[in-house]
Amino acid sequence: MFGIRLSGKIQESPHVGAKTIAVMNALEGFSRAILSSLYPILLYRTLGSAEGVSHIYFWVGLSSVILALVMPVIMRKISRRVIYLLGAILMAIAPLFAVFAGDTGVIIALVLGGFSAVTLMICLNAYTMDHISKDQLGFCETKRLFYCATAWSAGPFVGVLIADTWGNQTTFVISSVMAVVLIVAFLYSGLGAGKKISHTSRKAPNIIANIGLFLRQPRLVSGWIFSLVRSIGWFIIFVYLPIFAIEAGWGSVVGGLLVSICTGFLFVTPLILKWMNRYSVRKTIMAGFFGSSIFCSLAVIFWQMPIVAALALVCCSFFLIVLDVCGNLPFLMAAKPSQRADMVAVFSTYKDASVLIAPGLASLVLMVMPLSALFTVMAGMMGGGFWLGRYLHPRLGHARKKVAHSIRQAG
Repeated sequence: MFGIRLSGKIQESPHVGAKTIAVMNALEGFSRAILSSLYPILLYRTLGSAEGVSHIYFWVGLSSVILALVMPVIMRKISRRVIYLLGAILMAIAPLFAVFAGDTGVIIALVLGGFSAVTLMICLNAYTMDHISKDQLGFCETKRLFYCATAWSAGPFVGVLIADTWGNQTTFVISSVMAVVLIVAFLYSGLGAGKKISHTSRKAPNIIANIGLFLRQPRLVSGWIFSLVRSIGWFIIFVYLPIFAIEAGWGSVVGGLLVSICTGFLFVTPLILKWMNRYSVRKTIMAGFFGSSIFCSLAVIFWQMPIVAALALVCCSFFLIVLDVCGNLPFLMAAKPSQRADMVAVFSTYKDASVLIAPGLASLVLMVMPLSALFTVMAGMMGGGFWLGRYLHPRLGHARKKVAHSIRQAG
C-alpha cells in the first residue's frame, strides 16, 4: 500500500522515468482538455463579445502569475508531493463550482483551474529535472506530448459535443472525475518529495532575488521568451478559434472540432523529434516560429474566406506543435541543479504571463479592430521568435559527450 503522508517524506522511486512523467501529464491533460474549448464558448455566450472574454482571462492570468511567483517560498515550506496532491485535488474540485453555481461558478472554476494548472506544471517540471538527464530531455518532452495527444486532440471536441448533447454540467463532472484518476495515479507513481528541494537547508531567496538571478542568465531568459510566445499562440488558438467558428456561423461544436484538429498533430511528435535530432534544436525552433508566422499571416489575408482561414490556422497549429517538442529545451538544458526550485518557478510563469499578455493584447486590439487583427499580432510575435532563435547555439541538444566543449562555450 502506498499510504498518504502529509509530511511528504516518501522517497523517490528509482524507476521513475520519462514514461511516469508522460502518464502524469496525460491524465492532467484529460481533465483540462475536455474544458479547454467549453470555457471560452460559455463566456462568449454570457458576455456577448470576444473583448469581454479577454477581460475574464486577463484577471485569471494575473492571479495565476501571482501564485507562480510565490511558489518557491511554498515549496521550501511544504513537500513537493503534498503540493502536487493539493493541486490535483483543486483540479477535481474546481469544475464542481460550474455545476452548482451557474455562470458565476464557471468563472470561479476557471480561476481555480488556473491555480491547479500552475501548481501541477511547476511540480512536474521539477520532477522532470530530477529524473531525466539533459541528453534525454528531448525524448522525454516528445514522449510527454505523444501521451497527451489523445487527450488534447479529442478533448476540445468531445467536451463541447457532450455539453451540446447532455448539458454543460456533464462535461464538468467528467473533468472532475479525471482529476480524481490523476490523484490515484500519482499516489502509485513513485514520485516523492523531490531530490533537490525537500532536503536542502539553504534559505530561500525572496521573489525579487529569484527574478534577478533568472534575468542574469541569458539562456534562461531566451528559453522563457520562446515558451511565452508559443504559449500565447496556443492561448489564441484555444480561446479565439472557437469564437471565430461561432462568428462564421458554424456553431460551437465545429469550434471544438477545429481545436481538436489543431492539437491532433501531437501524434506526429515522434517524427518531429527525429527531425530535431538530425538538424538540432536551434533549426527546429526557427522552423516552428517561421511556419507558424507564415500560416497565421495567410489566415489573416484570407479572413473573408472562413474555410481557407481555418485551414491556415490548422497548419499554423502544426508548427506550434513543433515548438511544443523543443520550445522548453533551451531552459531545461541550461538551468543549474542547485537553482532548480527557484528557476523552475520563475520559468513556469511564462504560461501564466501568456494568459495575462494574450487577453490583455486582445482586449486592446478588439476595442478598435476586428478579431483578425489579433491573429496579425500573433503572426508578428511568431516572427519575433524566429529572429531570436537565430542566436541559439547551433548544436544545442546534441549528446553531451559529443558537444561538451560547445556547451561550455555557449554558457
